Amino acid sequence: MKNEMKNCFDKIIREWQDCNNSLPKSLWIEEAEAFIYEGEPDTEGYVFWKPLEKNIIHDFSDIEKDLGIELHNSIKDYYNS
Repeated sequence: MKNEMKNCFDKIIREWQDCNNSLPKSLWIEEAEAFIYEGEPDTEGYVFWKPLEKNIIHDFSDIEKDLGIELHNSIKDYYNS
């Protein structure tokens, strides 16, 4: 899953840069972690961003226990990619 996510984001960035000669832009979300942004928001509230590789592996056992279910491995793979 991690490789597929990397390929997807690489394609997004490549296609954006081909058209705009910059990193992709997104609306600034104040509640989001600032490390995903590059620079400051522009006058319209947009800011450059780039995907960062996630290096934290989350344990879903508490959620599974609380809900009384076992999450499918594909869900765990997605959120840990």
